[in-house]
Amino acid sequence: MNSAPYNKIFLDMDGVLTDFMNHCMNYLNIPEETYFEQGVWDTTPAMAKALGISTKEFWNALNHHFWATMPQTWFANELLRAVYESVGPNNVRILSAPACDESAKGKLMWLEHQLPELYNNKQYHLTHLKEDMAHPNHVLIDDRDKNILAWQKAGGIGLLVPTKYNSRHKEAILQGWLPEFLKEVKSRSTSW
Repeated sequence: MNSAPYNKIFLDMDGVLTDFMNHCMNYLNIPEETYFEQGVWDTTPAMAKALGISTKEFWNALNHHFWATMPQTWFANELLRAVYESVGPNNVRILSAPACDESAKGKLMWLEHQLPELYNNKQYHLTHLKEDMAHPNHVLIDDRDKNILAWQKAGGIGLLVPTKYNSRHKEAILQGWLPEFLKEVKSRSTSW
């Protein structure tokens, strides 16, 4: 693992800064008892099945208003504070994959209202090719195993946020993971 100081930290939105799952459950009235397999990232088929619709219909139901009104995750503020302290606000980027055109529009609206300093300075990238931003001293904080692996393969440093839907699902259930995670974020960083 690279031990040099970070130059930039890239933050995912859905599942890291924004609470996609709970917002989705509430927005679409998905029954609370819907079964989601632990450690499986793509929950779309289970949610679509619970609603009796196709996955395409599921994504079409999520308009820009859905994406623009997502609440923050319970740990977003602490994570942002740690990231800003680690590399300074000028070295933080939002890196999120849009699910569709409505998603891209809504995510930009969310950024404009929730993180105006990053939005106004154009410190964001909406792309499915997150690994194109990887660099030996760039860290990606994401909740998807696939994104972290691609980022690391491209030469970057990846930190996987524990959730019920990735390989760190056992840690997520305990909810005591945040202090250690924030320590990892800060461990090799320097203030700019």
